[in-house]
Amino acid sequence: MSDYWDLPRGWEWRAIQSVATDGERRNPEVSPNLAFVYVDIGSVDNDKGSIRLDNTKKLLGRNAPSRARKAIRANDIIFATTRPYLRNIALVPLELDGEICSTGFCVIRSIGELAEPKFLYYACRSSFLLEQLIPKQRGANYPAISDSDVYEALLPLPYPDDPPRSTAEQRRIVARIEALFAELGECRRLHGEIV
Repeated sequence: MSDYWDLPRGWEWRAIQSVATDGERRNPEVSPNLAFVYVDIGSVDNDKGSIRLDNTKKLLGRNAPSRARKAIRANDIIFATTRPYLRNIALVPLELDGEICSTGFCVIRSIGELAEPKFLYYACRSSFLLEQLIPKQRGANYPAISDSDVYEALLPLPYPDDPPRSTAEQRRIVARIEALFAELGECRRLHGEIV
């Protein structure tokens, strides 16, 4: 992994599975009259990296598609394993806490004391992570990767042997990324006024 870049002192390349776990599975058909919100790959806005709430479906358990099996919680990352280069990756908002997504997603749930969800989210949307996954795609018509491919992907982790220091640094990095995105948004707004 050092082919990408040398990391600062105290940082290490670590697999996602060292700081995150899979979400649980749930079969909505067990409660046929209970309504749930279903998130499928078409619900993700891959440009914005978010779930379009108006593209989710409210269904009864008895009408659940066979792929509706992965329970999601707020701050989980859902990562579409089919055509990963399309970046259908999103952070689950509070409004979808406790709902269900397609088995076409790998659900990444940060282990609280080891990783900040937004740090993992930005890492998952990064080029360096996708460059690790694209060569692992299998299939011609619908090239896909497995959940284990995602969990085995490496990310640069600050101070992994000192969790409080690591999460503090992750929060600092997230704040900087979001400040840069805010500046970029303002630049786009101003550019739109000029043209």
